[in-house]
Amino acid sequence: MGKGRPLGSINSGTREAREFCLEIVRDPIYRENLKTRARGGTLAPQVEVLILHYAWGRPTEKVQIETVAARDLSNMTHEEMLARAKYIADVLQQTLAERKRLEIVNGIDAMPQATGLAPEPTDIEVPGPFGNPPSGSTH
Repeated sequence: MGKGRPLGSINSGTREAREFCLEIVRDPIYRENLKTRARGGTLAPQVEVLILHYAWGRPTEKVQIETVAARDLSNMTHEEMLARAKYIADVLQQTLAERKRLEIVNGIDAMPQATGLAPEPTDIEVPGPFGNPPSGSTH
């Protein structure tokens, strides 16, 4: 292995920055000024939020995920399956068109697509499996 700092050790710049910050927050004058600003309502909102998080902990962020059960294709008629396939094809066409539009807007070269290294599309709204059909669709 090459030379460098040992695995798990703290970078000297990081250590110095932490020591500097600790020196500031341990300073009684700084602490008194911080209290004065907090009491006077002039404390930056971000700092106030951090103080509350350090004091009582950060609230748990809950993510609720709802799924739609997969449709049993064995009970679908051929016409229903064909309509569903057309719907999926429309969604894929919209996604491809939006991806190409983003590549043009962002100046991304189309060559990475050929190599499989194309960036993932962003900000593309694709309806869910049982959502509204894509615009322009008659399904």
